[in-house]
Amino acid sequence: LAGSLPADNRVAQVVSQRGFVGGGAAVKVILQVEYERPDGDLHTELFVKMPLPPDHKNRLMNIQLAFEGREVFFNRFFTRCMPFRTAKFYYGDISMSTTNWILITEKIAFADPSRRGEALEPDEVEPVVRKGLDFCLPCALDKYVALYRRAAMLTAWAHSGRLGTQVPELFPANK
Repeated sequence: LAGSLPADNRVAQVVSQRGFVGGGAAVKVILQVEYERPDGDLHTELFVKMPLPPDHKNRLMNIQLAFEGREVFFNRFFTRCMPFRTAKFYYGDISMSTTNWILITEKIAFADPSRRGEALEPDEVEPVVRKGLDFCLPCALDKYVALYRRAAMLTAWAHSGRLGTQVPELFPANK
């Protein structure tokens, strides 16, 4: 469907699933899967985001802000051409009539929290920091400078057309 798996392969079994709390805008689950044909290019740990339950206190606010649609579109169309590494996209869709949606990507292998503050190898990802506690990070300013450099690069690519002509249509700038 999304073209993420070879046509002759499929998920044969969900080995395990575990939910976790992170933010408050979606249900988040880690799935461990096995494929019919093992393939080194396919991740066996997947990150899944779905809407909050209908009775959740944040559900209506999230629907009104409509962030999930942009996140699904971004992952679906742009992650493979980013000027930096992003999680591999496997599937994403949104129903505009029901507001139901789903996003499935590879699970990012974050460094263990006990390594916070250590120098990491290239392509290692900093341990996750809870929202609002980034001021606790060692060398926080250096991390923000690096983040803003990449954000500036992404913005330049978007405005120069290197990400395609559809960026302004999907992510209109405020006038």
